[in-house]
Parts: sequence; structure tokens; C-alpha cells
Amino acid sequence: MITGLVVITPGAGFVPGWAAIVIGLVAGGVPWVTLNLLGRFPPLCYVDDTLGGVHTHLLAGVIGGVFTGVFATRDGLESFGQTGAAGGGIEGNWRQLWIQVVGALFIIAWNAVWTALILIFIRAVCRVPLRMADTMLLVGDEAAHGESAYHMDLPPLTTQNVYQVDHYTKSMMTSTASVGQSSLHQPDVNSV
Repeated sequence: MITGLVVITPGAGFVPGWAAIVIGLVAGGVPWVTLNLLGRFPPLCYVDDTLGGVHTHLLAGVIGGVFTGVFATRDGLESFGQTGAAGGGIEGNWRQLWIQVVGALFIIAWNAVWTALILIFIRAVCRVPLRMADTMLLVGDEAAHGESAYHMDLPPLTTQNVYQVDHYTKSMMTSTASVGQSSLHQPDVNSV
């Protein structure tokens, strides 16, 4: 559903209804394939993207923008006050497709540069680590924030029952003994 909303946003009002259905069908299939099949291979397997933002927003947004260059109509453009507009590829204006592709590439580059600069600033100037330690990642929200994400009446988290949940954690916990008492604790509710 999210990919459908993302993919039609660039062309909303500019493309006819039948083209919106075609764009939606493509948006339902292509991001699913990249997330579930191609996501296992480089370079997508190196992206730490737990919510699938690359697939649902980047890929669907590019598909929607490119298909707007193909399916935009003169009537759709004129309904938004763009008189004399040539439409997209189906109206004989294939130049619009090229404009949409160049626009998408510019936005991708712009976002990549500014995101990198912001992350470098956060890491170097603010001295905030960009990634948690592996032991903290294995334990999860309770270790990072002192609370669990889902209250399921589970016993308080300790170094002993972390091993019961995931036997691979034992080697991680023994290699970093200092983590045991300082960060793996249940907050005292009475002290709040």
C-alpha cells in the first residue's frame, strides 16, 4: 500500500486513471522483488534498512517519476494550470521522460551528498556514534533505552536470560563482560 501511495505521488492528476493502474501494478511488484529477492545480493544486502525505505520510497518514487514522464497527458497538465504543456511520452513528448530521469538522478545525488555530510558532522563534531555495538544490537531496545518495545510480561532482562533467548549471544556477552551490569538492566519503576 505504501509503495502505491509513493509511486502515484509524482503523477497524481497528470496521468489518466488507466495509467495510474499500470503504474500501481508495477509499483506493487518491483519493490517486492528488490526487497525479497534482490535484497540478498550486493549492493542491496549491505544496506541496513529494517523498514525497507530504499524499496518502498526510493525505488517506488523513481518509478513514479519516470512513469509520469511516459504517461502524463496534456489535459492532466492543463488541469493544474500548465497551459500549452506537451504532456509525456504517450503524447509524443519523449523529452519529458528524459527530464524525469535527470530529475530523479539529481535528487538521488543531492540526498546522498547531504545525508553523508550530516552523518559525518554527527559522528565527527557531535561525537555521536552512528551504530550501536553488536552486543547492544543483539539485546535490542531494552539495552539501548532501558525499556522493551513490546510489553509481554517477560522477566527482566539479565545477562543470564539473554543467553536463553539466543545462544549465539553467549559468546558476545562473555567477550564484553562490562556490558553485563551497566546496560542490561530493568529500570526500577519505583524510583521514577
